[in-house]
Amino acid sequence: MTAGAYGRPLPGWRRTLRRVRRKLRPWRVPLAVIASVISTVLGLVYEDISAGLRILVLMVVGVLSGVALLLTDTGSTATAERRDESGDWPTSVGGQRRAGRRRRNAHGVSPGTELFTGREAELRRLVESHDRQRALRTPGAEPPAIGCVTIYLHGQPGVGKSAIARELAARLAPRYPDGVIAVDLGTAGTARPPGDVLRDMLLQLGWSEQHIPADPRGRTMAFRSHAAHKRLLFVFDAARTADQVKMILPTDPANAVIVTSRRDLTTDPEMQATPSMLVDVPTAPEALEIFRVMSHTDDLDRPECAAEIVDQCGRLPVAIRSAAERIAAEDTDICAVSTYLREPATRLSRLEQPGRPVRAILQTEFDRLLPAEQQALMYLALLPSKSFSPWILMPLLGVRAGEAEALADRLVAAQMLEVPPGNARPHVARYTMHPLIWLFAQHNANDLPAARREAAVADADRAYQALIAAVLTLVTPAEPVAGPAGVVADEQLARRIAEDVPGWVAAEYDNLLHQVQVAYLSHRRTLCWRLAELLGGATPPGLDYESTMDAYRSAVVAAGVTRAARARSAAHTAMGRFYAAVGRYDDADAEFDNALDSDPQTDDPRVRVEMQLALSETLIQAGSHDLAGEKLERCLRLATAAGLDGLVYLAEIMIAFNHHVECPYWVHDRLLDGTLDTGGRFYARLAYADSAGRGREWKTALSHLEAAAQLGADSVARTAFVAVRTAELHLHHARHSAGKGDDATARREIDLAIEWASSALRWYRQMRYPGGEHRARCLLARAFGAAGLLGVAEQLVDRLRSDTESLNREDDKIHRGLLARVHQVRGELLYRFGDAGPARTELIRAAALFAALGDPMSENEARETIQRPPILPRPRVGRT
Repeated sequence: MTAGAYGRPLPGWRRTLRRVRRKLRPWRVPLAVIASVISTVLGLVYEDISAGLRILVLMVVGVLSGVALLLTDTGSTATAERRDESGDWPTSVGGQRRAGRRRRNAHGVSPGTELFTGREAELRRLVESHDRQRALRTPGAEPPAIGCVTIYLHGQPGVGKSAIARELAARLAPRYPDGVIAVDLGTAGTARPPGDVLRDMLLQLGWSEQHIPADPRGRTMAFRSHAAHKRLLFVFDAARTADQVKMILPTDPANAVIVTSRRDLTTDPEMQATPSMLVDVPTAPEALEIFRVMSHTDDLDRPECAAEIVDQCGRLPVAIRSAAERIAAEDTDICAVSTYLREPATRLSRLEQPGRPVRAILQTEFDRLLPAEQQALMYLALLPSKSFSPWILMPLLGVRAGEAEALADRLVAAQMLEVPPGNARPHVARYTMHPLIWLFAQHNANDLPAARREAAVADADRAYQALIAAVLTLVTPAEPVAGPAGVVADEQLARRIAEDVPGWVAAEYDNLLHQVQVAYLSHRRTLCWRLAELLGGATPPGLDYESTMDAYRSAVVAAGVTRAARARSAAHTAMGRFYAAVGRYDDADAEFDNALDSDPQTDDPRVRVEMQLALSETLIQAGSHDLAGEKLERCLRLATAAGLDGLVYLAEIMIAFNHHVECPYWVHDRLLDGTLDTGGRFYARLAYADSAGRGREWKTALSHLEAAAQLGADSVARTAFVAVRTAELHLHHARHSAGKGDDATARREIDLAIEWASSALRWYRQMRYPGGEHRARCLLARAFGAAGLLGVAEQLVDRLRSDTESLNREDDKIHRGLLARVHQVRGELLYRFGDAGPARTELIRAAALFAALGDPMSENEARETIQRPPILPRPRVGRT
C-alpha cells in the first residue's frame, strides 16, 4: 500500500533534494553520464596511483557515484501518467508533473495537478462538507451517521472535476494517514466493471494477484474487510453510473470517498450521500491563470490575446490547456494562436492536440445520449443563439410542450445544456449551450438530411415570428402586429415574455436579430421594423457588428416601404441608438435627425430626451465632458418640463458623474427603494466609485464598480466602459502605493490595470469602436510603462500617435480627448526614459486639452505627474 503524492509530509532533507533535482533537471543525464565516466576512469587507473592519494581517489569516486545515483532518479516520479479520455488528471497518484509554475495551497500541500488553480470557493465548500460528515462519525455524535464520508462532484466534460478532486484529496490527505487510493472508473467513455476496479484497489492496498478473489462479490467483501478500521481516502474518478459506485463503496465510517462524474449520481434514491456539487467553468481570472501556467507565459505577455483565447475556449479547462500547450511546445506567439482560433467553424479541430482530444471528450458524452436527445441537441445548434427557451423544440422536432421540456431537462442532466445563472424569471425557462458544445453540435448537425434541416429551421422561424408578433401586440395593444398565417403563438408564454422584454432581448438577442432579417425577406415589413425598435440599440455580449448593422438597415428599408411616418421614425431611432452605443456619434446624431424629420407630427419629449441621453453617454465614454455637459443640461430641462421623473433622475446622476462631483443626496434613498431604472443605478454606481477613488477608498470604489458591471452585464458597451474605469482606478492605486514605497501592492495593481485595460480593448474591438480601442490602448501603454516594460509601451505609443492623427479631424470634436491621452502617456513614458524636458512639454499639452474638454480630474492627474514624476522602474522582462 502506498500513500503516493498524498502521503505524510516529506522530511526536510528530502524536500531539499527534490528542489536540487528540479533545478538540475535539464542537466540530469549529462551530469550523470560525466560523473559515471569519471568514476569509471578513476577506477581503472586506481592501481597506478600512489598510496598517499588512494584515499582521496576513493572519496572522489564515492562522491561522484553518489551524484550519479541522486541525479538519476528512477523512483515513482518517473512513472508515466495514464489519463482517461477527459484529460483531467492522471490516474497514477505519484505521476510525473510538467515543469512550470506551481502554487501552494493554504495547507502547504502541493496541488495535485498544474491544471488546477483557483477554485477556492468550491474547495472551501467541499472541505466544510467533509468536516460536517466527519463530525457525525466521531464517538458521541448524535445522531451517529453510518457509512463512509462521501463527496460527489459532477459537471460537463473537461471542466476540471478531476483537478478539483485531486486538489481536495491533497488537502485532506494528512487526515488519512493510512493512504490515498485513486482509481479511474471510466475507459473510453464506458464504465469499467466493478470487479476490475476492486482488483486495482486491492493491488494498491498491498494484495498479491493470487490472493484476490476471482468473483466480484468476493472482491467486494475482501476490499471492505481490508478497508475497515483504517483511515483511508479514496478517489473514484469518472464514474458513469450510481450502480457502479455502490458496488465498490467502502462502508467503514473511518473511510472517505471523493467521486467525480459527468451526471449527478446522487439523484439515485438508493445513494446515501450528500448532494453532488456542480462544477462549473472557472471564473475568468482562474481560467486565465490556467492558461498562463500551462503556456509558461508571463501575465504581461500579450494580455488581450491571452484573454481572447480563454474566451474562445469558453473557459473550459481542457480546451484552454490544449491551446496553451501549443504555445508552450512551439513557442508560438499568443496573438497568432488567438487569430488561429478566431474562426468558429474550425476552432474545435484546431484545438485538437495529442492527449487533448477536445472533440472526442464531447463525443463520448454525446454517444451516451438517447437518439431523441441527440437530435434535440443538433437541432438547437441550428439556432443563431446559444440561449433559448425549450418551447422552440416543438417546431424544430415536431413534439408537444411536455416532451420538449423533458428533452431540455435531460440534456441539462447530461451536462450538455446549462441553466443560466441569475435567471430573474424562472417561470420563463431558458437554457444555454456552452460555446464549444454548440460548435460540436453544429458539426454533428451537418450529418442530418439537408431537407429536414431546412424544414425544421423554417418551422422554427415561423413559430418565432408568431411569438414575436404576439409579444409586440401585448406591449403596444394600440399597434397590433400580424404574424405568419396559420401559426398560433402560445399566448401564456407571450404574456410571460412581455413582462420582461429587456431580459428576453438580452437572453435571445441573436435569435431576435435573425428574425428581423427573416421578417424582411418574408415581406412582413411591420414586424421587421417593430422588432428592430424592440431591440432598441442593444449591445449584448457576443455582439456581431456586421449582422446587427445588416438587420437595422433592413428595418429602415422595410419602414420606408410602409410609407408610415411612425415606422420610419422608429427604424431610424433604433439605428441611431445602436450607433450611439458603439461610439459612432456623428452617425447616431444623423439617424436621430432623420427620425425627427420622418415624423414631424410627433413631438414626444420622452423620445427626444432618450435620444439626447444616448448621445450624452457616447460623449462621456469618449471623454468629451464639455459637450456631454451641454447635452445633459438640455435633457434635464426637457425632462423636467415634461414631468418625466425617471429621466430627470437619470440626467441628474449623469451630470454629477460627468462633472466628477458627489451624487445628489437623494440618490442613495432611490437606490434602496428601487425608484431608479437600470441606467440610473448604473451611473449612480459609477459616480460613487469615482467619489470613493478620489478619497482613496480603493475597496469601496471597486465594490461600486463591480455593482456597475453587474448592472451593465447585458451591454458590451457599458461593460467595456466599466473595464476602462476599473483599469484607471487600479493605475491610481498603483501610483499612490508606489509613492508610499509599497512596491508589492503597486505591482499587483499595475498587473490588474493591464488585465482590465486588455478586456476593455477586446470589447471595444468587438463593437468596432475605434475611439474606445484607442482609449484602452492608452491605458495599456501607461500600465506597461509603470510595469517597466518600456519597449512595449513605446510601441503602443507610436501606434497610438498615428491612429489618433487619422481619427482626430479638425471638425471632429468628439475624439479630442484621445489626443490629450496620447500626450499624457507620452509624457509619462518620457519621464520613465529620463527625458524630463520633453516629458513636461507633453504633459502640459495634455493638461491644457483636458481643461478645454471639461475633465478636471484628468487635468489634475497630468499636472500632478509634472510635480511628482513617476519613479524610474527597473525594466521587467516580457515579450513585445
